[in-house]
Amino acid sequence: MSGFPWYDSWWLTRFVCAKEFISLHRPARLAEFTRALAPLRTRPDFRHQLLADFFSKSDADTVRTALQSIKKDELELHEIASHGRFVVHDHPLLRELHSAAAADVSRLVGEAVEPSYTFLGLYKMNGKCDAHLDAPVSKWTLDYCIEQSAPWPIAFSQIVPWPETFEREEAGWQERIKASPQNRFTSLAMKPGEAVVFSGSSQWHYREPFAEPGRQHHCSLLFLHFIPSGMKEVAEWHNWERIFDVPGLTLALK
Repeated sequence: MSGFPWYDSWWLTRFVCAKEFISLHRPARLAEFTRALAPLRTRPDFRHQLLADFFSKSDADTVRTALQSIKKDELELHEIASHGRFVVHDHPLLRELHSAAAADVSRLVGEAVEPSYTFLGLYKMNGKCDAHLDAPVSKWTLDYCIEQSAPWPIAFSQIVPWPETFEREEAGWQERIKASPQNRFTSLAMKPGEAVVFSGSSQWHYREPFAEPGRQHHCSLLFLHFIPSGMKEVAEWHNWERIFDVPGLTLALK
């Protein structure tokens, strides 16, 4: 199964392939499938928002305590090459804070949300974030800057429809995404203590590599991810065969 070329495109690849499979083998289910997953799309008028004081001092202290408590053997290493970062998923000190943030994020994005997952991203001097769309299990993201050596801007497109075709082998796809006037990128640079809420599954986003190669740059970020309330089960691709009664779909999407 060929896929889209960007990081975290596994879900969209399976969504497109599932539509093709259902249209061939269970066409009567296609409208139901499309309708059931529609809440994972983002309304076109949403705009990302920079938040100066999202966390109280107490909550900010909790985040910093979680960061400082990480032991070396707890660092996940699988994104060192691709992102230049260590990660720590679902830190126990942040679970209550993640749940409590859902009410404020619901208000900011205009729909009821529930926590999906969270991680600390500890970017080092080779940190980078290529242009990509997230999987809708993190439709909404609160990205909080804990500490950094220097401002590190992040660029966001406007809300875009999910791509359903893509010329994977065509060179220069990232540059074309960034240059496209249809994507209308804007950039912002958070300060420590600031956050941004955005829809990563429907907004292209990226960070250029740190400036001044060789300098010991770093940036520690907390990512709190949220999904529309009640959508966790249907968002998981391995549930689609059962939910929509499409025999063979799971095997086709592996």
